[in-house]
Amino acid sequence: IRDAAKAAVYRGLADALIVTGPFTGEEADLSDVRAVKEAVPEGTPVLVGSGVTEENIGAYMEWADGVIVGTSVKVGGVVSNPVDWERVARLVSAGRG
Repeated sequence: IRDAAKAAVYRGLADALIVTGPFTGEEADLSDVRAVKEAVPEGTPVLVGSGVTEENIGAYMEWADGVIVGTSVKVGGVVSNPVDWERVARLVSAGRG
């Protein structure tokens, strides 16, 4: 994953990189997030693109510059449901931790 991240930035001229889990709503491997962040030039944004919850956002934010959140802020944690604004507030609060 380190080589792929470097290639995306140096050869692909990526402005940012997104590390995701295997499927929508499934957690990204924290060691992958760390490896990507360590592999790319300082200042290259690294985002976590799936599986972020109020329970794990703090760990991700130690390495990531941001997150993309969907499923965990939906009513009942179901991707097709509407946004649950109380879940959003809790996630934001946990992310600032």
